[in-house]
Amino acid sequence: MKLKLHHEKLKVVTNQQAQLKNQQQKHINTIMYIQKQVRNVSAANNVIADMCVRAKDIICVQSVIKRILVNKMTQESTHIYKNEQSDLKYEQYVLIYIEHENSNLPIKWLKSISRILLIICEVEILTSLTLFRFNKINNIKQTSQLNQSSTAYLLKQLFNQELNTEHCFIYALRQTKQFTESQLDNIKSQIVKNQDLLKLENLKNIQGLGDLCVVYKKTNYKEDEEEARNSNDYTFIKNGKVVQTDKIDNYNVLIALHEQHYFIYNTAPCTTMFVKNYEAHKQYPKYFSYLDLKSIETKQSGTICYRHNATYKTKSLELIRCLFKYNLMTKCTAMTIENQDQFDQMIDAPDLNDPALSNCQEPIKKPNLKNMQQVAQYDEIMVADFETNTTTGKIIEVEVINPVSGKVEILKQLERCPHKEFLVCYCTENGKVMNGINIGSIISYIKRLYEDCKEDKRVVCYLHNLGYDASYIMFAGLKIKNVLKIGSKIACMETPIYLDNGNMVTLKFCDSYMLIPTKVSKMPELFMPGTKLVKEYFPYDYYTLTRYLKNKGNVDEALEYIRNCTREQFVNSIIKANAMIDDNTFDMKKYAIYYCEIDVEITRTCVNAFRKQIKEEFGVEMCDYLSISSITKAYQTNEGVFDDVVNIKGSLRKYLQQMIVGGRVCTKNNKKYHIKTKLQDFDAVGLYLSAMKRCYYPTGYAKTLTQDLIAHYNIKDNLFQIQEDPNSPDLRTLYVSVKLTKSKDFIPRAFPVQSYIKPKPTEPKPRLKKDEKRELTEADIGIGTRIFSNDLPDNKIIFMDHIALQDCVTFQKYNYEIISGVYYETRNYRINDIAAKMHETRQVYKKAGNPLQNIWKLAGNTGYGNLAQKDHLEEFQIVNEKQLNELLVKKWNTIEDVTSLGPDKYFVSTRKELNQQKGQQHLACMVLSTSKRIMSEVMCLAEDLGIECYYQDTDSMHIENDKIKMLSEAYKSKYNRELIGENQGQFHSDFDPEEFKKMFDKSSIVSVESIFVSKKVYIDKLEMKIIKKKVPRVDDPDLFDLVDLDESQHYIQTAYHMRMKGISDGAIKDAVDKQFNGDPMKLYEHLLNGKSVTFNMLADAVSFEIKNFVYTSRNEFTRTVQVIDDQMIIDNEHVVDSQDI
Repeated sequence: MKLKLHHEKLKVVTNQQAQLKNQQQKHINTIMYIQKQVRNVSAANNVIADMCVRAKDIICVQSVIKRILVNKMTQESTHIYKNEQSDLKYEQYVLIYIEHENSNLPIKWLKSISRILLIICEVEILTSLTLFRFNKINNIKQTSQLNQSSTAYLLKQLFNQELNTEHCFIYALRQTKQFTESQLDNIKSQIVKNQDLLKLENLKNIQGLGDLCVVYKKTNYKEDEEEARNSNDYTFIKNGKVVQTDKIDNYNVLIALHEQHYFIYNTAPCTTMFVKNYEAHKQYPKYFSYLDLKSIETKQSGTICYRHNATYKTKSLELIRCLFKYNLMTKCTAMTIENQDQFDQMIDAPDLNDPALSNCQEPIKKPNLKNMQQVAQYDEIMVADFETNTTTGKIIEVEVINPVSGKVEILKQLERCPHKEFLVCYCTENGKVMNGINIGSIISYIKRLYEDCKEDKRVVCYLHNLGYDASYIMFAGLKIKNVLKIGSKIACMETPIYLDNGNMVTLKFCDSYMLIPTKVSKMPELFMPGTKLVKEYFPYDYYTLTRYLKNKGNVDEALEYIRNCTREQFVNSIIKANAMIDDNTFDMKKYAIYYCEIDVEITRTCVNAFRKQIKEEFGVEMCDYLSISSITKAYQTNEGVFDDVVNIKGSLRKYLQQMIVGGRVCTKNNKKYHIKTKLQDFDAVGLYLSAMKRCYYPTGYAKTLTQDLIAHYNIKDNLFQIQEDPNSPDLRTLYVSVKLTKSKDFIPRAFPVQSYIKPKPTEPKPRLKKDEKRELTEADIGIGTRIFSNDLPDNKIIFMDHIALQDCVTFQKYNYEIISGVYYETRNYRINDIAAKMHETRQVYKKAGNPLQNIWKLAGNTGYGNLAQKDHLEEFQIVNEKQLNELLVKKWNTIEDVTSLGPDKYFVSTRKELNQQKGQQHLACMVLSTSKRIMSEVMCLAEDLGIECYYQDTDSMHIENDKIKMLSEAYKSKYNRELIGENQGQFHSDFDPEEFKKMFDKSSIVSVESIFVSKKVYIDKLEMKIIKKKVPRVDDPDLFDLVDLDESQHYIQTAYHMRMKGISDGAIKDAVDKQFNGDPMKLYEHLLNGKSVTFNMLADAVSFEIKNFVYTSRNEFTRTVQVIDDQMIIDNEHVVDSQDI
């Protein structure tokens, strides 16, 4: 109801007193009822604050009050959130309730209340003031000066759920009431395909807008107010064309634009008077009566304040600009909005004082782990593999540039075609390997298998690299759902199979590579050492559809398409397949089936072995998890590692994500070096597991650092009271925003402990024309790269935990100032025992030659990664055209991409709500900071001793070999720990060339010459003493045994340890052989001098182009590498390491 709060109402009240007598008694009874139910004013405050602050419970004021009246409230039941600053009075609850429930409220009842409060503004939740949908929210806390029409206006807009689900442009159009739903759907369908249409200059290109006028102001409101008030700018659009001059009265669709947000341009039922005089109104609320329209002079200060007049109106654009001018709008934080689907772009740094901080945290639930006796949730476990043809078989001529001469040459190459499956092999957990033409064979088998079942079934099918095989499943006409894509990999997806008896089998495809991250050819040695089951050779490009149908292959011709295979080896494989027709002819179908069945058998055997070992070692059912990292986390959770630890989400997760900094990777002082001193690759033993053994996990809920605590920890002695061990004088864990400055005792380091990411230029670059390439400039070098430096940007706010902050003080003598942050008060040290167990168990198995050591190795390498997962910003589904059209209407502004998969099938990517994503970024920070401390303790001590280190890559350093003993003694003296060894926290030599593995004396290997060009680009020339030789086995000449050499037969062998990010070992070797006369040192010298090198990426591998999930093999794929300053450039594009982000 609209309260008519003007002076004339008093006359009406006098005449109505008799009629209202009965109603007054009714209201008194209502108040007595409320008094009985709401037993505690503070409790009522708490409930209202809790329900309103938690935006997921957004409901209108009327509903809030009803809930208060219906539910009995006590202090105990309403302790979730306490609004310390709320001074709502009991009578105010009653008043608002009666306002909504009784239309004939006596005016004298209003007089008895000093002010009317709008509860939602009092507790300061999402009051974005109307449909305007700004990335700022209304700061007004007391709204006693707004009349009821203004209140109704605010409520209508604030609690309209459309605000959380619809783009501001569409919502503004809807508010004009000039468009039907079908017309709005038509506009949405255009925008989803091209978001640039929403720019002001592009609105004319949207069909169906009619006659549209957009009102905005170029003049800064903070300048001359009158000039700004009268300086509206307009964009007039008629029939898709911009009209230069026109009158606003000629348009029926009026919307406003401010701060990149659209909203309706209309008359708001309130004026700017209240905004301008807000502070005075807040200070003297009792002098403002709704019944007196005259201006009054406050008794305390003599200030003249003006009452709101219901006849005065303000245009919506003017009202919003006024709110901005008087600083009554603040940035909207992620904690303010539970559903961030439409607000993800407006989120900035979190408000750590936001009372909704606790809503970003929830306890970690223990998984329902299955023990060895329990059965998996799947009725059948299968393994499958596809074989495809990749060429047409035709020879074509192409022009290529010779990387040495630079001249254009004509080469003959195979004509490529989209990959098409011609064979699929599959088997059950214990069954025989079967084959067919495509995925339909598997579907038919499952239907036959369960044709007599009387209930629904679940089957899981593993494919090694599902991302590739998924393309042949997606195009098979199946109904695909629950697609999970992690990065570029498809982790799993499901399809329902409907049986003739009315039941259903859910077939889930999973990627076995995420469980066992290694090639199929390497899997037997992990789980079946010494087995004769090995991956065979296959001439992929020789298998054209024409040849396959003719079914006769030429051995010598096919051999040309196989790398690193002799004729004898290939013929032996054909004989094993029983596919040899004569001396030079083989049965292509038989051999393809044999090859594919071997792959399936290897995968099946290893997956079964892996599953069994996981059950024995971890007590976990493999099929319940998608990756080795999730299995490791489940094991650790069951062992109590995460007891009392909370998941974090929303803006707290985003805040702590800024503190996750990967391992330090850089050259000494970020410069290039050519060293001929003997160096050692000094490697930390299991760095992340070592860090886990040493650190702890903070438990409980994060709390905001108060100003008193900030002042406390800005004193260095207090900061260092926080120690690693359980007996620490201070058990808090800090995550803070800090300013660092150099002290007079500042120590510049060759490998600094702190870093920053080089920002993008403030000036945007001009847009490129189609097919135009941007030239890389000096300013582009290093953008987006994490730079470890002694010279941090001025006034740079750095985010870190207390461990990293202590290291800044300890190792470089920084001064610091904590600005803000959060802290945890308790700890869980269980990770120490589990990390030690994981390392020790692996060592026991490794010494015994037990393949179980590989399980513990995989678990140890992935135990950290699950903690620091980045946002998965997209969700995926496969739909038909009807479903796609429904999505375009309902979720049009969340759709990122639509890919056609053929007739009536589309792969749709939509933006994911950030608040659904949970993680343990605070734990990842602890592991990473502790790991960097382990490295800094050694490297800074070495630098203090004058021992040179030239390169670090996360867990290893290139250090002077002859001075390691001196470093070890100093380390023992300072830290009372042994430096060299195979235990956690210790270091050892990591040079181990694959071609001489286990053949040399490990104490003899050293680098005699090294070139460090930039991070991830370096080479070591190694020398080692060979003490063993390879002897072919009698039973299988392809396998070797190692035999000791007599001491007199020992000799010095040279090898090379080469690294170049983004370039394979085979491509490097190819470039060395063809461009540098077989000398790899010359290649790196070439790069050291700033020159470029082109690499053939197909020298030892195949490469695919992927478009709309269709794979095509590349005939040509090169990369040109150059290092400018200390930054690697590939194909004129700056390379950003994943650790840099």
